[in-house]
Amino acid sequence: MPRKSKDKPQSEMDLIMDGFETRWASEVERRDEKRKDYEQLRATISGLAPLDRAAAWLAYVAEHRECDGDLESITFLASRGRNIDNLVQKVIGEWKEAEKKRIADYNKELQQRGGSRVTVNDVATTLLGFLPNFWRGRGDQRHSIDATMLRAVEWCRVGGFEHWWERLAQDAIEDMMLGGSFEDVSRAFWLFAMCRSDYAVKLMPKALHRALDGVGVRRVGGRLPWQTVDLEEVPGKITIRDSIPWASAVVFAEHRLHYESGFKDQAIAAIMRHQEDGSWRWRHDEGPSIEATAMAMHALGMARPMGWELAMAGARSWLMKEQHEDGYWDEPGASDHVFITVLVLDALSLASQPSGPLTFGWQATTTFAQGDQAKPQGPRVPATAAELTWDRTAEERKAAVDAYIQEVWERTNKKITRKSIWLKARYESPTEFERWQRKDPRTTRNVHERFVRILIEKPHLKLKE
Repeated sequence: MPRKSKDKPQSEMDLIMDGFETRWASEVERRDEKRKDYEQLRATISGLAPLDRAAAWLAYVAEHRECDGDLESITFLASRGRNIDNLVQKVIGEWKEAEKKRIADYNKELQQRGGSRVTVNDVATTLLGFLPNFWRGRGDQRHSIDATMLRAVEWCRVGGFEHWWERLAQDAIEDMMLGGSFEDVSRAFWLFAMCRSDYAVKLMPKALHRALDGVGVRRVGGRLPWQTVDLEEVPGKITIRDSIPWASAVVFAEHRLHYESGFKDQAIAAIMRHQEDGSWRWRHDEGPSIEATAMAMHALGMARPMGWELAMAGARSWLMKEQHEDGYWDEPGASDHVFITVLVLDALSLASQPSGPLTFGWQATTTFAQGDQAKPQGPRVPATAAELTWDRTAEERKAAVDAYIQEVWERTNKKITRKSIWLKARYESPTEFERWQRKDPRTTRNVHERFVRILIEKPHLKLKE
C-alpha cells in the first residue's frame, strides 16, 4: 500500500490502516516466535520417555499460557514437586490485572446509569449477572474452568481473591438448591471436575452434595441415573444405554465427598461391564474415548472394587497407545487437551501400585468449623515411610520429614531438627538433604534411599539416642 507524502497530513483512514498493519505485523512475529519455540520443544523432548514427554509438554504450556484453562499445567507441575514460584508470581499479577479491569468495566457501565462505584470488597454481594468473574473459559472448558481456578488457588497458595471464591460457592449453592441450570450430564461433568479440587470440596460441600443428589436420581421406568433410552427403528423396541462418564462421576464424587448417592455399586458394575480393549466409551455404542477412560479410571482407582487392577492395567496400556507424539492427549468433542492430559496423568498414577502423585488428595475434608475460612488441603502424606517412593512430590517428602520429627517429640519428648536427620545420614552439610526434600533434579536415587532409610529405621527413637 503506497504511503502518503510526509508533507501531506494522513487521513483518519490512513492512521487506522497504519495501526492495523502494525498490529498485524506484531501478531505475525509473535506467532513465528511461538512456532519456533514449539519446534525447539519438540526436538528437545523427542527422545524422552512417554510420561517425561507429557510432563515436559505441560511445563512448556505453563510458560506459554494462552487462557485460564492452561492453569491446569501449573497445578500438575506443583503436584509433582516442581518449583513453580516464578509462575505463581505471574499468575498473581495476571489475576490482579484481570480483577482490576473487570471491576473498572463494571463501574464505568454502572456510573452511566447513575449507580455508585463498587470495590473488591463488594464482589461477594454483587450479582454474577452484573459483575462477571475475572476468569473465563472457552466452550470446551465450561464444565471445568471454575474447578481449574480453585485447583490453581490451592496448589499455588494464592491469597487475596477470597471474595470471588466466596461468591462462586454461593452461586453454586443457589444454583443447585433451585434445581440447577445444567442439564444432568453437564452437572455430572461439573461435579466430577469440582471433586478433583480439595479446596472446592471444603468450600462448597452443600452445593456438591446437592449436585450428587441431582445426578443420582433414578429415572422414569426405574432406569438408573446414568442410563438413557434410545428408540430403535423397530416399532416399540428401545435400547437402554449407560453413560460411563456419568457413572464415573457418581462413584468418584461419593468417595471424595463421603456422601452416599445410593447408586455406587450399580455405577461400578456398569463401569466394569463396559470396558472393551482396555478403553471405555462415552456410551457403549460409540467409539473409545480418552476422557471417558480417564474418568472411569478415577472412579475405579478410588473405589478399588474386585478386579480393578486388571481393568486399570488394560486402560493404562490403551491410554499409552493414544498419546500424541508431542506428549499430550486430546480427542475431538471432549475437554481441552491440557485438561485431558492432566486428567490422564492422574489416572495413570491411580493405576500404579502404590499409586503415584495426584493433583488432589486421597481424602478430602468436606466440613470445617463454623466461621473458619476454607483452606486448601495439603498433599497426602504417605501412610508409611516405605511408601515414600522416588516419584513422590516435594510436598510429600517434606510432610514425611515433619511427621517423623513430630513422632520423635511425642514418643521421646526430645526435639530434633532437619539437621539431626542429615547428620544421621552422614552428610556434613545440608545441601543434599535440601535438594532431596525439594526434589531437585540433581538428587540421585542413592541420596533418596539414604534419607528414606532414616525415616524407615527411625534411629532417633532408639533408647541410646
